[in-house]
Amino acid sequence: PDLMPSAPTDAWLAAVKSLVVELPLARKQRLMRDYALPAGDAEVFKSNVALGNYFEAVAKQAKNPKAVANWIINNLQSKLSESSSRREEALTEESGIDQSLLTSAATGMTLADLKFNPEALLELVALVETKTISSSAAQQVFAEMFDTGKAPAVIVQEKGLAQVSDTGAIEKLCDESIAANPAPVADYKAGKVAALNSLKGQVMKLSKGKANPALVGEILEKKLKS
Repeated sequence: PDLMPSAPTDAWLAAVKSLVVELPLARKQRLMRDYALPAGDAEVFKSNVALGNYFEAVAKQAKNPKAVANWIINNLQSKLSESSSRREEALTEESGIDQSLLTSAATGMTLADLKFNPEALLELVALVETKTISSSAAQQVFAEMFDTGKAPAVIVQEKGLAQVSDTGAIEKLCDESIAANPAPVADYKAGKVAALNSLKGQVMKLSKGKANPALVGEILEKKLKS
């Protein structure tokens, strides 16, 4: 009764909300809900808050958050760990200090040390989804991006990793593969569908891995059934 009525301002409410820590389970559920992530991915980002924050910073701009999560969990985490191990070994060799005595602060590579910006990850995802590069080429691009900080498009250009989707060019390669490999051709026509993989492999080899695999399969099937 002695308390004066108080009307909290928007600024005060915002300040209070900023002090509230999101509970782990609530964070996991929110990530699953807001970004349509499977439970396993959300669990990783729940357990590793820094990695989760990085994911959200990128995913908020992404058309396909799941693809972003895949790169962060499967590739970025691995590269960070690998780089930390190399740094630890280098420090041990230089200083002669026992590895067990080195602190994580001295050896660990963090997200703050990344040479590329979050937008580069979005660009890489887009290059794969538009079939500009294959999934295997994307792995090469990511490794180079991680080591140098170069933009994905620049790396693709420099290394000639752009995927070939020109139907005419791929048809010629398919013709070469069919002519040079009569055994798998005969097997396929005899009903052994798996023989097509051998022919696809030959086409990919001829194209130095640049041919669009899906298009190669379609063209080979069409030619072998005609």
